[in-house]
Amino acid sequence: MVSDSTASSGAAEDSGSGGSSGSGGDSGSSGGDSGSGASSISPPLSSDAHFASFLSFNATISDSLGSLNVDNSSSVTLLDSGDSKRLKTADFDGTQQLIVERTGSYEFYTYDRNFIVSAWFKTSAAASQAILDSLGTNGDRFFMELKADGTVGGYFTTQASTGNCWVVLESAAGLNDNQWHHVALIRNGARTGELYVDNTLVASDVNNGGCGSVGVDTVGDLFIGSRADSTRYFTGQIDDVYFSQLPSGSPIVPDSTDVDELFGQ
Repeated sequence: MVSDSTASSGAAEDSGSGGSSGSGGDSGSSGGDSGSGASSISPPLSSDAHFASFLSFNATISDSLGSLNVDNSSSVTLLDSGDSKRLKTADFDGTQQLIVERTGSYEFYTYDRNFIVSAWFKTSAAASQAILDSLGTNGDRFFMELKADGTVGGYFTTQASTGNCWVVLESAAGLNDNQWHHVALIRNGARTGELYVDNTLVASDVNNGGCGSVGVDTVGDLFIGSRADSTRYFTGQIDDVYFSQLPSGSPIVPDSTDVDELFGQ
């Protein structure tokens, strides 16, 4: 549920999606093993990507694919994970954020390109908190966040500056259990999305609700650990943040190799 997702997004309480949110039932199928999501994985789809970015947090807070600048003025620290696969993670104390700054012609969300954005997270906080968010100048947006009951959701606009043009994808509750979970939001087509949690498809949605022509173009930065308006700060750890945008018209159809790499299985 988008809920009160900032005045600039214009999203309604129920987001007007009419989609199937939470179709996967048990969304915590593999998140209990904190070693299952290796920071050393090679991100999927990058060879096909029009634009990609990856923050592994193994040794530094930096983008290892797109070479984009990462603003860490709020002093997010790296935390030793205690296992050989994950190595280090970004640790957020509920007041911090990272900002991956777009540059040149690269945009995190354009109306004619599909994308995948994913991250590992671990939290015990019973609060609404953002994992990541990108908000454009016209209200174009995608974001992933948790509700107080541990539901994780992925959302994106299908038309700028309108109240009912959202694709809404949500898991079952209980993912704020202080275990590692992986979440991936996929946009496949202008109004079609999928949400994977721990290597399981938990929700899919198609929004055709009177949205007119599609013209989404997000020129904003990518915020990690908060919303783009610096609210709903995250408390816990976030790791392996990955974004990939494909060329115009290219569908995202992960094959078995992509899934193995993406979920670290």
